[in-house]
Amino acid sequence: MNEELFALEAEVQQEYLRYDEQQQLELVSSKNNQGIRKSLAMARESLSRDAFGEALAWVDYALSFDMKRTETLRLRDEIEKAERLRDEKKANENKELMVQVHISRAMERISEKRTVEALLEVDLALQLDPSHHDALVLREQLNEMTNNH
Repeated sequence: MNEELFALEAEVQQEYLRYDEQQQLELVSSKNNQGIRKSLAMARESLSRDAFGEALAWVDYALSFDMKRTETLRLRDEIEKAERLRDEKKANENKELMVQVHISRAMERISEKRTVEALLEVDLALQLDPSHHDALVLREQLNEMTNNH
């Protein structure tokens, strides 16, 4: 009978240890999910301000809890795409600005009757943007001016 009690007690202790371990795992999982949700919320808020580096840092923190979570990976892709689009837009704006600088210089050269130099400026503008309407029109006008003289 004592042996049966000892065996039963050992079984109860084993069951309690399994239960306690399960409770600990659920607590850790719950805290991880809470950490992920908070991190993703912060990442989205950072993204709304175009703070891409900060948003990616929050996503990386969320990934430290779970590397395979689809929602987190999807948000990372979204942030990286938004950052690329912003960089492309900025590059296009800079290119347009440089085209305008060359067109402005060409106009100055025309007013100084320096058409060859004006043509060079227009060509520089067209190297940056071969289909730029204003530069193409100006080049045509300069070609007519040089052919008429």
